[in-house]
Amino acid sequence: MNRFAIGSPALCFALLLALSGLGCVKLGPGLRGTPCPVAWVPSESIDPTAAGLRARVELHIGDEEIHLEVITEKRPEELVVVALARFGVRLFSVRQRGVEVFVEDASTDELNRVAIWMMDALHRAYWIEAPQDSSDASWRWREEEIRETGAKGRRHRVFSLAGADAATPPVTIDYARSTAASDVPSGTVEIRNPWCGYEAEIAPIGSAKSLRR
Repeated sequence: MNRFAIGSPALCFALLLALSGLGCVKLGPGLRGTPCPVAWVPSESIDPTAAGLRARVELHIGDEEIHLEVITEKRPEELVVVALARFGVRLFSVRQRGVEVFVEDASTDELNRVAIWMMDALHRAYWIEAPQDSSDASWRWREEEIRETGAKGRRHRVFSLAGADAATPPVTIDYARSTAASDVPSGTVEIRNPWCGYEAEIAPIGSAKSLRR
């Protein structure tokens, strides 16, 4: 497995090769021209407790690894996510207002792609939740069927495209701890998203301090 410091010329070149077939980049319903649906949870519906997070994120795309740190914060009017490289250098920030998502300060198209994968992972792992009036272990979110199980203190979540062929691989998430959605995120989360072509590990390192400086 190759490792690069994000933002280096080597990583940008590697990302360009890995992503060359993905077409145009737009933070909206997904990556245009690819089966990569991204259904954002409206920012006003995200639980403030689950929204305050500081974590190390490791993204795997092909043979490459991307390491960054993210800080998320829920504000009255928006959700803000900041991505940092080593030594605290800001790579980009994402602002979500309702279901509109905007990337700021990303210097390359490759970083825009990293932003959409990062947001997809965060939404799937922490912010997409079962309806409050549902007692079932499965439910529907937009065009996806979600099934959640738990055993030996661990949660397992599966996202399947509604009506998709049985051969279509699902998105899967494994949680190190079986915490409820209302709890402060803790424990490593492992995400495998074949639709978007990435795998991710999210390791919370504490609650987020205010991003207002």
